Amino acid sequence: MKEGVATPNELKIFVKSAGSRLLIIDVREPDASTTGFPNKSTNFRNMAINIPWNRETLSMELPEGIEHDTPIITHCSGGGRGQLAKEYLIKNGYINVLNGGGAKEAECWAEYGHL
Repeated sequence: MKEGVATPNELKIFVKSAGSRLLIIDVREPDASTTGFPNKSTNFRNMAINIPWNRETLSMELPEGIEHDTPIITHCSGGGRGQLAKEYLIKNGYINVLNGGGAKEAECWAEYGHL
């Protein structure tokens, strides 16, 4: 598991306590041709919004209209970009953010990937 990825138990507790307020942010590029990094999974989560992590600017658009205490799980394919996005969100005032890794982190993915 990559550094910064929440454990499956942390994610399970987080998802349960977040309830319907949970926001999942998929930071993968929807079109792999724009980055040269293939998006290994094209199926996005039902409750997820896609806000890609920009590898050039090391930033992302901030979610509009989302309160800073909203429970957020960031994810990508394996956790690297998810961690960068988590750190960026926290730096910008979001206080309730976990890195969920991604589809490669099967145990973590099992806790929220179906949402």
